[in-house]
Amino acid sequence: MNKQVLQLRFKNINGKQHTISITNPKAGLTESTVKKVMEDIAASGLFVKDGVALYATIDGASYVDTTTAKVFEA
Repeated sequence: MNKQVLQLRFKNINGKQHTISITNPKAGLTESTVKKVMEDIAASGLFVKDGVALYATIDGASYVDTTTAKVFEA
């Protein structure tokens, strides 16, 4: 089975990387569209853990394809 996700990579205020993975993303999104959404997420300040903004700055985005091959089912 093939699966595609769109991974949005951010860094928190301490430089640690955090990723949002979107399953079944729309194909062919432009850099400017994805970047704008990521900038909006970073600017929102909604994602904070222990006082640290998790998605403080954008770091990049990638479509990632995975293939799963079952060995067996019980």
